[in-house]
Amino acid sequence: SCTIADALPEYDYSGVRARIYGVELSGLWPVLSNQGHAIDVRVVADVLRAQNRSDGEPLPRIAPLTVTPALQWHYGLWSAQLEVPMAARQTRVPVTDSAGETPGYVMVNARLTRQFTPPFGEGRVGGQWYVALSNLTDRTVYSANSIDTLRLLAPKPVRSLSAGVQLLF
Repeated sequence: SCTIADALPEYDYSGVRARIYGVELSGLWPVLSNQGHAIDVRVVADVLRAQNRSDGEPLPRIAPLTVTPALQWHYGLWSAQLEVPMAARQTRVPVTDSAGETPGYVMVNARLTRQFTPPFGEGRVGGQWYVALSNLTDRTVYSANSIDTLRLLAPKPVRSLSAGVQLLF
């Protein structure tokens, strides 16, 4: 008979000599400022490479090139954002990665927020109400930095709506 312990994979992680390098860039450009309204464009991009120096294999779970442009609007206590997170196809995977290459993706997210000052914290605490729509195109996408046995079983969330309160202190 097979027990649960027999069915679960066992991993032995060990450190390796590695070469890791990359770059991350971000920028914010004001587009419009008129009668209290402001529109900005924000872009965040990063790329990372990692290689085992002993055998030349790529290291596992390294995200490919990602770029997230966003359009932001602000007016008084209100703000809104429309962003488009994108990831390139991950083709640099070690031969031991059973899930193989990870497809690239493009998603669309939107968020509306309203800032407030709570009646506690003596002005050192801020907050915001928010409503967020994620993955508006309802695409099934996978993260290249997930463990290979879970990558295809646990994609990123599909279209979702969330609302809440954030306290910043």
